[in-house]
Amino acid sequence: MSRTKNVLLNVVSVLMLLQTAGASATYVKGFIDGVGTSIDNFYVSGWACQTEYNQSIRVHLYANGAAGTGKYVASTLASNSSEAGISNSCDTTYNKHRYKLNVSKATAYKYRGQSVYMHGISVAGTVNNQLTHSGRYSFPDFPTSTVTGHLDAIYQSGSDWYARGWACQKYDTQSVVVKLYANNSTSLITSVTTNYASISSVSTACGTSGAKHNFRVKIPQNKLAQFEGAKVYAYASSTLGTGTKMLYQSGSHSLPSSNSPPTVSVTSPVNNEWFTSDESITVSASANDSDGTVSRVEFKLDSGSWESDSTSPYSKSYSAILAGAHTVCARARDNDGAYSGQSCRNFKVMGFATLSSPIAGASLESGAPCFSWQPAEGATHYTIQLSSDSAFRPESKQWVNIDLTSTNVCWGSDFVANSAAGSTPLNLTPGSTYFWRIKAIAANHTATTTTSNGNFTISAPSGGSENERKVIFIHTDLLGSPIVETDEQGSVYQ
Repeated sequence: MSRTKNVLLNVVSVLMLLQTAGASATYVKGFIDGVGTSIDNFYVSGWACQTEYNQSIRVHLYANGAAGTGKYVASTLASNSSEAGISNSCDTTYNKHRYKLNVSKATAYKYRGQSVYMHGISVAGTVNNQLTHSGRYSFPDFPTSTVTGHLDAIYQSGSDWYARGWACQKYDTQSVVVKLYANNSTSLITSVTTNYASISSVSTACGTSGAKHNFRVKIPQNKLAQFEGAKVYAYASSTLGTGTKMLYQSGSHSLPSSNSPPTVSVTSPVNNEWFTSDESITVSASANDSDGTVSRVEFKLDSGSWESDSTSPYSKSYSAILAGAHTVCARARDNDGAYSGQSCRNFKVMGFATLSSPIAGASLESGAPCFSWQPAEGATHYTIQLSSDSAFRPESKQWVNIDLTSTNVCWGSDFVANSAAGSTPLNLTPGSTYFWRIKAIAANHTATTTTSNGNFTISAPSGGSENERKVIFIHTDLLGSPIVETDEQGSVYQ
């Protein structure tokens, strides 16, 4: 009996030794086969097993280092179907050792550019070994990304109202969630996931291609009634965990209101009216509100800022306006804060010519000088005025040449004399000072501007007295005998 008992104990000991030897031989092994991205996720794939164990094991993902130094990210069970070669490597008859571990793009963005490490988790109490190729692959090195977008409009289609715009996580093709709030509060109007293909300009702004970044969402009827007239603010949520962003033009659009907006009409200036650059231009407008009062009328010149007048009659004056074409607009605001549409008028401002030659104070040898000037903005023709008097008084000698289409002219018979001058001489009188100016004229004489005076002197020829330098015309009889001497105007010299 004792002998039999000893034999049994020896057998049990051998079996225990064999079991212990078998347990110590098993270990965790596996590979990282690769990494990749889908539209929503980043993934790591491969296989892992506990050798000699016909069961799946878990795998843990770490970023920027192995367990103990790296950052734990996620885990999954290596339970996908695997090939016979993997079963042979694991020394099992089991065929579910593969894994594909998915993490969100937001998580991948958090660890962007960091190395990928995987550990197999032992089911036999052995070491949780790193999988082969740990550290070889990395999380995608995403560019720095932010949420951006634009609330384009609140508009009516049929009997329904909609919000329209676009939003994206830059460089990410995944759709984002947009929430609309009333008056920038916590009062949610509605939400939408960007659901329309991006137009080209949006794709460019988002740095993507073929994605759905545009949105259009119907505003519920009960929200229209609850938040009547409220300003709408839109916020987009990040797909990469970078935070929520208010879209551009939030607060610039409002839900419809039962309040009727005011009306406005510019009453002056007349459309396409001409002015000169030294004039002050007054813009006037009338405004009305059918179900309330007009609180103010605002005016804007070209791309300038709005300036208001809260007292009827409504007007705004502008001065020192540059020459050229301009547009002035008016809009009215009522006591409920609603704005009218804009009423606009176009007008033109004509500039001044600039005298070029002769320069001021010039001394000219020629009694038939040439004149030139720089054109005036908006002018179609010019008149040149010449006078012996700086004030161009009517009683002074004056000559004019009108309807000039060029910006230069020389003294000649085209200059018409006034009664004080009597006639137009071939040459201006030597030793005399003359004054000249240019009147610029717009089409159909709708506006004119006149330059300040220029002046010049016709110099007397060197040598001799003034009488010796006069031009003398000798008149003869039929036989050629001189009978009288006259000047240019035919006056007889005594």
